[in-house]
Amino acid sequence: MLADGTGLQVRDAAVVEFLLAAHTDYVMEWPTFRRDVDPVAESRQTLQKANAKSFQALKQAHIADHRELFDRVTLALPAPAERANLPTDERLIAYNEALRDGEDQGGDPGFEALVFRWDAT
Repeated sequence: MLADGTGLQVRDAAVVEFLLAAHTDYVMEWPTFRRDVDPVAESRQTLQKANAKSFQALKQAHIADHRELFDRVTLALPAPAERANLPTDERLIAYNEALRDGEDQGGDPGFEALVFRWDAT
């Protein structure tokens, strides 16, 4: 990998794994809204911990975190019969065109439910 200040170049690699971490000193506490921490040091510590784990372990931890938040609720809305079996990309196009043109008074609640429960796994 080559980092030249303008970007990264990866050559002849079968797999590339990037680990990113971001921390802040912001906190929702009036009146200061700041913590007495070094966000860069916290980010480095997070990256060191992540780097010690395998990709599979990181992925499983991410999925568990995601599910803990997103499996708390479900949303089921009816889909218009003519759109229910469309591939997602075509359904999105139809949804946006109907909104833009003001033609679709009923919308596509089933598509909205699909987007609501979109799962990163």
